[in-house]
Amino acid sequence: MEQFTIAPRGPFRLSASLRFLRDATLRESTPAGHADGGDGVFRLAFPVDDDWRLAVVRFWQREGEGTLLGSVQSAAPAGLVRIQVERVLAVEEDGSALAGIAARDPVLAGLLGRHAGARPVRFPSPYEAACSMIIGHRIRALQARALTRRIAEWCGTAVDIDGRRITAFPTPRQLIGAPELPGMSVVKDERLRAVARAALEGRLSGKTLRARKPRQAIEMLRELPGIGPFFAEQILLRGAGVADVFPLHDTRLHETMAREYGLPADPAVLAGIAATWAPLRGWISWLWRVYGTEAGTPAEEVEDQPGSSKSSAPMSSAHTAGKSWMNRSINVRHSAESSTTSSTPDSRSECSGPRKVVFSPMTTRGIP
Repeated sequence: MEQFTIAPRGPFRLSASLRFLRDATLRESTPAGHADGGDGVFRLAFPVDDDWRLAVVRFWQREGEGTLLGSVQSAAPAGLVRIQVERVLAVEEDGSALAGIAARDPVLAGLLGRHAGARPVRFPSPYEAACSMIIGHRIRALQARALTRRIAEWCGTAVDIDGRRITAFPTPRQLIGAPELPGMSVVKDERLRAVARAALEGRLSGKTLRARKPRQAIEMLRELPGIGPFFAEQILLRGAGVADVFPLHDTRLHETMAREYGLPADPAVLAGIAATWAPLRGWISWLWRVYGTEAGTPAEEVEDQPGSSKSSAPMSSAHTAGKSWMNRSINVRHSAESSTTSSTPDSRSECSGPRKVVFSPMTTRGIP
């Protein structure tokens, strides 16, 4: 077992980020192998990206301090696991720019004030993100979460951490080797196995996707069956951990922004607003998406077809200030390099249950 510390740059509160995992009313897909027992310790089990060996991690944040403390057990290199944990919590990026961004955007300032210290909680890998998108296609988030748990329990690996049982999402080999995937249609089953094969071939490597320009990464992801433009954007943002891309096919995000800024739900117009959020467009888009869920913006949890509907909800109190500010200081523009392209949408060996691994208790000074 190896212990580590992470010092986030900029404001970060672990409790604020983890709220998005524990709140069942938020219609967001989440990583399979996590547990937040309400004790301030976040526990996570996952196959390491590109390595596929199991990692079991626990981490926490001392009250009044920004530093994260953690411990890891894994056959994979501890340094590799730590990097992946930083990406899951979005603490590898510098959040110091948020204050300046908020000062230029009073509408956004209100959002950041409501979610002070929160950062996106991502999937451990593009592979798990892609599987989550396919599982959740055209069903509600609660159903998707339940089905994801069933698949993990059927062919993933179960671990005990501090007396809590967590089941990691299956590795690509575990998923391919499963005789069936519970609750999946024939089409979804075939697509999940295709994603697993692509992961083994290196086509879903987070490192590779981050190294490409957003347009190129989106094109790579759309080569996978069942992955349209919306899914590709979400995999890039929430799986590969790209922080500065504005999603052009996220209808829920666009409707929320349109309502709050008093603008049409036109992706090109909204991309102009988002241009001022660089270098954290992906972060801020995620917060708006979650806020839209809280505000009741109607949308399917996972839908891979771009929408063009416009919000008819009444303006909030921030609308007038936001609209006049927008008229004064925003030149609507569309950056091809930082926004994604616009286009039309488009394991285990045979076993009857998950492999179970019991790790020795993880004890670290400073655990609450």
